Amino acid sequence: MDEWSEIQVPSDDPMYDLTPETAELAKGHPIVSLSTFDKWGPELQTAIKGSQKIALCGVATDACVLQTALAAADQGIAV
Repeated sequence: MDEWSEIQVPSDDPMYDLTPETAELAKGHPIVSLSTFDKWGPELQTAIKGSQKIALCGVATDACVLQTALAAADQGIAV
């Protein structure tokens, strides 16, 4: 981790803020933010309120987003 000091910031750092455009799209929708790669779990399942279709976004598409999408798809959710 010493090689990537740019990502060693507190979780409330503004670098994690949504872009204005994404914040506008997210209005009225839950945002689930966890410190794990895979976000599929009780928090996200509660947030989607039984929906069978979700949209995901994240910082690292090949890690967090993909792992969450695959886990959700395994549960029959369209991602």
